[in-house]
Amino acid sequence: MKDVNFKYSLNIALNVRDAGKAIKFYEKTMGLGLVSLHDGEGCGIEMSAGPLALWIDSCSKKEESDVGRVFFEFETNNLDSAKVKLESEGAVIGTSTNGDNFKGFMVTDPYGMRFHVYQKSTVM
Repeated sequence: MKDVNFKYSLNIALNVRDAGKAIKFYEKTMGLGLVSLHDGEGCGIEMSAGPLALWIDSCSKKEESDVGRVFFEFETNNLDSAKVKLESEGAVIGTSTNGDNFKGFMVTDPYGMRFHVYQKSTVM
């Protein structure tokens, strides 16, 4: 197995019932700024939170059990090795994720915390 490194990213995601109301709450009440809307692309809504980016992800009715879940993410230098290492430590690998410049997957650690692991694409 190749050496694998993890680097904490500054993204935190929050699953909500109503993204529109959540955006208004975080703008008006918490003073966050809207950065970008990726609605319909599976990426959610990005809001600025100082050095962090807060992503608001709207859940469908069938995803009701995910409402209120928060997850963070790690960047890795080797996605395949990361998967092997995490599984060997008891983590459960979930759905794959893909974007224009990354590939990744969701993880649930042995203690119930969810997070996203991704590797930037080498060809952009």
